[in-house]
Amino acid sequence: MRGFLAYQDALDALLEPFLESWRDTYPKEWPKQQFEQDDKVCWKARASDGREVIDHGAVRGYGIRPVEHFGQWRWNYLVELDGASPSLEQMRYVLLWQDDILGPWSILASVEKRNCLS
Repeated sequence: MRGFLAYQDALDALLEPFLESWRDTYPKEWPKQQFEQDDKVCWKARASDGREVIDHGAVRGYGIRPVEHFGQWRWNYLVELDGASPSLEQMRYVLLWQDDILGPWSILASVEKRNCLS
C-alpha cells in the first residue's frame, strides 16, 4: 500500500513504467479483475498511532502490474479515501493490490460499521 495526498502523484505511481525484464512475463491469461471504476471498497491499514483500522474509499483507476515479491502480475487500484476514513488525515489516495482489498464497502451494511470482514 502506498499513500498520496495528491491525485496526480497517485496516478503517476500507478502508471510508472515497470522493469523491461517483466515484458517477457506477460501471462497468457490475465488474473480476474474484481473491482471497477467507482466501486466502494475497504482494506486494513495502520493509523499514525500504530493501531489497525479499516479504511474505505472508491476506486478511481486501476491497472495490471507485475509484483516482484509474488513473481506474478496482479491488479493494482487507485482508491480515493472516503471523507470518514480513519487514514484521511495522512493521505487522500492510496494504491492497493487486489489482494489487499478486503471486499466491497457494501458488506458493511450487514456487519458492524467499522468491520469490513465478511
